[in-house]
Amino acid sequence: MRRTTRKALVLTLAVGASIGMAEAPDYNGELGESSDAKFAITLRQQPLARIWGLEGLDLTPDEENVPAKSAFSACVYANYTDTGEYLLTVESPNAFGLVDGDKDPVYYTLAFNDQNDTSSEVSITGSGGGPTFVSGDLFAGLFTNQPDPVLDCSESNGTNLDVAITLGDNFNYYDLEEGDYSDTVTLTVAAN
Repeated sequence: MRRTTRKALVLTLAVGASIGMAEAPDYNGELGESSDAKFAITLRQQPLARIWGLEGLDLTPDEENVPAKSAFSACVYANYTDTGEYLLTVESPNAFGLVDGDKDPVYYTLAFNDQNDTSSEVSITGSGGGPTFVSGDLFAGLFTNQPDPVLDCSESNGTNLDVAITLGDNFNYYDLEEGDYSDTVTLTVAAN
């Protein structure tokens, strides 16, 4: 039995060496006038991202038909590249429409701009039977300019994503049937 185990061990070592297993450093020095040994140091950082500081938008108009809140700034951290490039996916279960039961939906446009590169924008306009998601590339900025992902999102921490909603150019609050219209939007930040 021992002879079989020893042969299996030798065979395992031979196969391991033949498929290119990395040689480990010599962690143990030899006894002698001097002795040296080596140890390995590794650092592995996993891909990380965070989006936070989102706020609800309230399109209820004042007496001049100006929405109560139609924009905000948020924070994004992404360590995928040195420029903080990331893929933003925007999803709506109602095809980017505000709904209230079986009433006609109110479709809207969402625009997302990173504050580091004004040429980068992700936008979507809702329409009947339209898409339920859109995605595009944005930039969180160099690591030294990105918000600290463990702090609250604020201007002093460096907001870096602008979010704005608009209703159609021809939209008129007076043409809208009474009701509470709403939608929930999901934003996902991921490696590009």
